[in-house]
Amino acid sequence: METKNEPRRRRRRKDPDAVVQDLLRQAAPAAVGCLIEVLEDPSFPIGTRMDCAKEILNRVYGKSAPLAGERERAATFVLEEALRDYAV
Repeated sequence: METKNEPRRRRRRKDPDAVVQDLLRQAAPAAVGCLIEVLEDPSFPIGTRMDCAKEILNRVYGKSAPLAGERERAATFVLEEALRDYAV
């Protein structure tokens, strides 16, 4: 029982962002399980399975930096496609 000399202890409210982050951490194992299930299930389209594989790899190893010259090749390819379409 409280006496007049004892201060009341207030409950601290949790920061809403911290609450959301806690909920997301709790859901993380299920989300990883879902990614793995889709990755291993051949009934899903290959593009979907590749997206799952990329997400898993990015989370484990981080996103990789483009290889030397990769951007230039991509730009060249896009320009070549555009030129082909224009020529037809």
